Amino acid sequence: MKYERGEAMLLGVEHEVKPREEHIEALFKRYPDVNAEVIVKEDTQREGFMFTNEAINFGGGEVLKTYHLFSWDQGRLDKMDDQKAPIKLPNVIEVHGGPYQLRRTIMRPRINPSSPYLIDVVDGVPRILDRATRKLIADVKPWGKPPLDYFKKQFSDGTPFPHVLEERGDCIVFRQCQYWGPEDECKFCDINENARTKKLLGQVGYITPKKPEEVAEAAFHLFIVEDWTRFPELRRPYQIHLNGGTIEHILRKQSEQEFYLSFVAAVRERTGNKVPIMLQSIPWTEEMEKRAKEAGVTSRSSNFEVWDEDLFEIISPGKARHIGRNEWIRRMLDQVDIFGVGHVIPGFVAGVEMAQPWGFKTVKEAVRSTTEGLRFFMSHGIVVRPISWCVEALSALGGQTPPPVDYFIQIDRNWYDLLVEFDLPPQTRHPIGPGRNHYPNSAAWDMGD
Repeated sequence: MKYERGEAMLLGVEHEVKPREEHIEALFKRYPDVNAEVIVKEDTQREGFMFTNEAINFGGGEVLKTYHLFSWDQGRLDKMDDQKAPIKLPNVIEVHGGPYQLRRTIMRPRINPSSPYLIDVVDGVPRILDRATRKLIADVKPWGKPPLDYFKKQFSDGTPFPHVLEERGDCIVFRQCQYWGPEDECKFCDINENARTKKLLGQVGYITPKKPEEVAEAAFHLFIVEDWTRFPELRRPYQIHLNGGTIEHILRKQSEQEFYLSFVAAVRERTGNKVPIMLQSIPWTEEMEKRAKEAGVTSRSSNFEVWDEDLFEIISPGKARHIGRNEWIRRMLDQVDIFGVGHVIPGFVAGVEMAQPWGFKTVKEAVRSTTEGLRFFMSHGIVVRPISWCVEALSALGGQTPPPVDYFIQIDRNWYDLLVEFDLPPQTRHPIGPGRNHYPNSAAWDMGD
């Protein structure tokens, strides 16, 4: 189905783009053992989306992107016509239907003004269109503020509860990272520049660390008070995901471990043991990991980023310099002994190993390297999260050409095969399979039947 051109584009640039129909269908033929949801998700996440003005304002100002640790956008925030546009979009979108009869697929609305994929509002419904032909790719579930009482709650200073603890359970307690500057910052990461830019543009009110007591209060209302049975169509969060940047020195007169565990203690005091807590940070010593488990942490995520030994030094210089690749691995293996198989869930930035000029030149080489890392960790009970690399404009790698979509599809397939081979449980908060998965950052969890 083809839709007529609507309102003038806001977040886009006028230039020739090629139709995607033949490209997508060629991928279907090339990967007959991979479902359509994986292929469409990886291609649209690689390319991002161009948005019309109607799509940007579809939420009526009620929906705000609250996940501010990274931008997840390929376009520069400070170069957009409407600098409030990125936060007018939801954190994730639910895609379904269309000519490929997609089952529910969760993805991020990554902004890319040059994308061949367009999100427009047609007949009152947001849709993904082929930008060149305006043919339908998929429908998007209309987004709006969920009818939860949680969204009406505010702290005494007027801060909405969802800005402290997002309704999916994500909580950024420290919106910056003390691995600053070119000698320490991971090259794919825009955490510090993103925070500075959002504060400068007025997209966020503050970038200072959150308060443990506020996170705990929000958790109590989201998980304990809120009656999710009233809205069975909503996906109840599985756990609290506490994350933030590395604290190399001192923050609020606390070490990194003291800082993060203060939030765990506050949540446990307010909610008891009813809410699983995943804590994302650098891997700590065995003694500190045991303290985290005793404090109430149920799973750990210490992102490894890139497997290749030489690239690890280049892409993640702070991690290499302050802890070191071999020590990082040793500590992650200790985490498995402490938290158990399936409860150690680090991320790989899948695709960054093809960043130039240092990375692999071919998909075959890059896939071989990443799969080697996946096999090593998964054979030790560590369920790696492949996070499809978003070339964020504010990062040191901004402007790079993303790897071919074949790389992402092959990694998803290999990850799933290894999960089955080692009989591993999935990441604790995301069921596996098309129509079931709701992890937005990779299509690996959309694999299967």
